[in-house]
Amino acid sequence: MKKIIKTIYMFIFHPLIAFRTPINKFLFIKRRANIKHYKRIQLGKNISIGTDVRINFFNHDLDKSLYLGDNVYICNRDSFIIGGKITIGSDTIIASDVAIISENHSINPVHNLSYKDQDIICSDVKIGKGCWLGEKVIVLPGVEIGDKVVIGAGSVVTKSIPSYCIAVGNPAKVIKKYNFESNKWDGVLNEK
Repeated sequence: MKKIIKTIYMFIFHPLIAFRTPINKFLFIKRRANIKHYKRIQLGKNISIGTDVRINFFNHDLDKSLYLGDNVYICNRDSFIIGGKITIGSDTIIASDVAIISENHSINPVHNLSYKDQDIICSDVKIGKGCWLGEKVIVLPGVEIGDKVVIGAGSVVTKSIPSYCIAVGNPAKVIKKYNFESNKWDGVLNEK
C-alpha cells in the first residue's frame, strides 16, 4: 500500500520524472527537489530521495552521469555536483546536508580569466556498496570509497578510503578497520 501511495505522490509532484521512470524501478522523491537532466541519472531499484536535494550536471559528456544502485537512500538537502561520473553502490545511506562533488574550477591565480571562467576539472567519484555517509559529509573529486565504509558526520573526504573502514575528520582519516577474525572494529594508528 505504501508503494502505491508513493507512486501517486510522484505522479502529482514529479510527473515528468514519474513518467520517465521504468515501472520495475521504484523511485520516490520528496518535494522541492532540484534535478537537472534527469535522463543522465541511471537508477537501480527502490531509491528514495529526500526534500531539497540538488542534482546538477556541469559537463556535456553524456557518459558523465549519476548512477544510483539498488536500495539507495538519500536524505534531505544533499547536493550532487556532477562533472565526472558519480557512482553510488547499492544499499548505501546518505544522511542530510551531504555534498558529493566530481568537478571543480581551475585555480590558476595568474590566468587572465576569473576562477569561475577558467576550465572545469572533472574527476569521477565512486562510493561502494553498503556505505553510510553521516550528516554534513563532503566528498571531493577523484575519491573512491570502498564497500561497507562509514564516514563520520562533518568529515571532508579528500582521499580514497578502503573497504570496511570508519573514517572521520577534516581531512577524513581512517580510525577503524573491521577485523573479520574477531568480528570487531579495530582501532588504527594514524601515522603523521
